[in-house]
Amino acid sequence: MTSVAFSGMGPGLFFEQETAQFEVNQSTILVNADGVARKTAIEFGDVVLLELVGTSYEKVTLAGTAAASLPSQLVGVALEAANHGETVRVGLRGEFQCKALNTSVNRGDEVVCSQALGGTGYGTLTDPGDVPAADPAVYHKLVGVAQETSGAAGAIITVFFDGITGIMGTHN
Repeated sequence: MTSVAFSGMGPGLFFEQETAQFEVNQSTILVNADGVARKTAIEFGDVVLLELVGTSYEKVTLAGTAAASLPSQLVGVALEAANHGETVRVGLRGEFQCKALNTSVNRGDEVVCSQALGGTGYGTLTDPGDVPAADPAVYHKLVGVAQETSGAAGAIITVFFDGITGIMGTHN
């Protein structure tokens, strides 16, 4: 459960952070249709998907497919860099630094996992308006609210994030 409390440092909200450790899955090395590897490791701020191994979530892989936005998908944010086979600390709920897909993410926007593949698309969050129109009937899990505007593709922005239950918003 995410705790919301007033901070003792003046007006505003403080979100208690929930984090966990996971192994980085080999499938983090993502290859585009042209055969060129685009990402070979998880970087700080990357959006990751939690993978069910048997009966528990033990591994993560980089977000970058349509499945990343499904309500049943558990999502996190890498709080450090890691290569496949290493352990990475992942933020699940709280205020975190996350990568934005592009400049369409504005302060106050609800965000979802990007489905943009290639280049800077992997492991990013985006405004729901950037989700492909080919699947408008699909429910997309909103995972946070941007607290600042993205100035560039792949920019690190602060997000009130909940990758477990998601948040309610106008795009639900």
